[in-house]
Amino acid sequence: MAQSISVRGHLVASLLTLAACATAPVTNPPPALAAVQKDSPVAKADPAPTEQEQVAFGFTKGMTLTQANALVALRLQPRNSATFATRTIPVPHPPFSEVLVQISPTVGLCRVVASTPATETERAAPMLEAVLRELFERHGTPEADVGKDPTARAVWVEPFGPGSAVWVYESKDSRGSSTIVVDYLFTNYETCRDE
Repeated sequence: MAQSISVRGHLVASLLTLAACATAPVTNPPPALAAVQKDSPVAKADPAPTEQEQVAFGFTKGMTLTQANALVALRLQPRNSATFATRTIPVPHPPFSEVLVQISPTVGLCRVVASTPATETERAAPMLEAVLRELFERHGTPEADVGKDPTARAVWVEPFGPGSAVWVYESKDSRGSSTIVVDYLFTNYETCRDE
């Protein structure tokens, strides 16, 4: 992916191409989390959330397009009839400013991708650390960083059950800006992706 790709382009591209990365082998924990021991109290995540608890930024797994539009106005993305965007996030979470959702007509909402505005890379580093720390507290130690994708920073495999994942990316552009992207794949994602 080109370094100069826009944030929206990166998010749309991620919705179209990250599925292939979802099965990529993972290796070592990201540096931001390497110092945390697996036996620390924070590393012991709660049991996997139930189906009703698969929520990201106020969007719930399985929501219909009508239900999601009742929360916020969604804009259809041009290259994918199942991808919608909003800058009004139902449950705001700084520093994220835009969300893309993938909604299937048969299984409903299956994916939520949130992004931060482009920020100077030096200022983005603490935001990335905070995002990783919060996800660590919620989901435990990530499986590892993803060596095949230079933008990937961490992945949690099956935090909501079989077929689910949470990915964290940092996209850097040629102007010295970074965008942090968090990509939630719910347990119905494989069905949604295959439609």
